[in-house]
Amino acid sequence: MQYLLNQIARGLHALVHHDGPVYRLEPRRAAQLLKRLDAQPTREKSSSSLLVTGFITGKAGNALVIRTPGFGDAINLAQEFMRRGVGRVVDLRSGTEASQGVRSALDESRKAFGEDDLVASFERPGGTRPLKGLASKRPCPGAQECDVEVRLIRKETALGRDGQERPGYALPVSLIRTPVSAGKAISVDRLLETSVHVVRQERAKGGPTVYQCADGGHVAATFAAAKGLLEDILQRKARPDRLDDAVLDQCVRIRNEHQATVFRAEDIASLLAVGQAMFDADSRGDFNGLPSFTEGPPKPPRMLVRPGPTAVRAGAESRSQFIHRR
Repeated sequence: MQYLLNQIARGLHALVHHDGPVYRLEPRRAAQLLKRLDAQPTREKSSSSLLVTGFITGKAGNALVIRTPGFGDAINLAQEFMRRGVGRVVDLRSGTEASQGVRSALDESRKAFGEDDLVASFERPGGTRPLKGLASKRPCPGAQECDVEVRLIRKETALGRDGQERPGYALPVSLIRTPVSAGKAISVDRLLETSVHVVRQERAKGGPTVYQCADGGHVAATFAAAKGLLEDILQRKARPDRLDDAVLDQCVRIRNEHQATVFRAEDIASLLAVGQAMFDADSRGDFNGLPSFTEGPPKPPRMLVRPGPTAVRAGAESRSQFIHRR
């Protein structure tokens, strides 16, 4: 146990909120909570969570945790987005993982992928913009977002979410890029600012959120847990004097739809620290500007009528443009 604590402490450091208090990570407290998590019984994963497509590694409520979807996953990815009405993707890959690892179907380098008469496209109609977290904070380094128009096209005609022909239709998805260095403790600032940004979008626009990291593991799961923790705090389901229990609840909820060992002690330490930061921000009224929470269904995605990429049959003349599905 002491070796474990020493290893955790070596990777942890004081993480400071911009213009705010210091929230120190507590490795011993995190290790104790991890033991409580490991002692929790695991239940059988739901049949809808991991059997849909290979890039989905877990769930968090209506959110998804995924590994980087490669070019061969493009059509399945677009179909999942359409079926679920996904509103945003939080891309958490480090700069090295994004540039040297598996290239994502959502990356700007390729916009359309197809097989026979079915084509998926991911077009970026505009530029990037900084995340909108707390007004009193500066944006985290490298954090930005852009709009992506997701289309499924069959025989040169766009399909709607129901799979029927709907000329000109595209699903608008926000691509949120907030790079996280692999192997290090996750920044409290980055967890807080990203969670606030996602909650603001979910309440204003609806639609599930997808959390993506290179392997679909602990980084994406930790961000999904932080966002769930913020929602519980905003809805008064979590109390400051029961922070450990609130973090444990989120970890159990995600672990039940993922792997039993998805969370590291470092991740739990970051969640404890960001939970305290969230309670403090809530007591200061920093969250008062967020849209009101509603229990109703998310708003349906709007229709985009600007024509997307023209679908062509994948033949010899187009092999350089499209990647075949596996």
